[in-house]
Amino acid sequence: MNRIKLVAILAVLGIVTFVAMSSIYTVSEVEQAIITQFGEPIGAPVTAAGLKVKVPFIQDVNLMDKRVLEWDGNPTDMPTKDKLYISVDLFARWRIADRHWCQSKRDANWSSSRSLPRLPRRFECLVLNCSIFGSSGSTTM
Repeated sequence: MNRIKLVAILAVLGIVTFVAMSSIYTVSEVEQAIITQFGEPIGAPVTAAGLKVKVPFIQDVNLMDKRVLEWDGNPTDMPTKDKLYISVDLFARWRIADRHWCQSKRDANWSSSRSLPRLPRRFECLVLNCSIFGSSGSTTM
């Protein structure tokens, strides 16, 4: 009888520990978190670093970088009307400024690969909701 109680207590402690660990998440200084409930973003983005709490099994945490991200394209040679070739080097820098980008993040994981062919179909949503940084300052589109 004593052994059955010990196994039951250990099983309950294991379940409680699992639920407690499922409800705790961390946000680092360079990340922001979007909490989604059944796929829909709820509340404001969590931008403060630290240990945070969520509802386990119902809410999901989507972590994103809040730093200025960059993409650097491959240099290519393009012909002009004069039949001369010029070298074109593309680059882009952006910062995620709108929580609705979270919805298009599921289309493709391009922030880590940073390659143009893998951009999501709803890229216009991201471009309209981000800040573009150029050499003369910051512009919000």
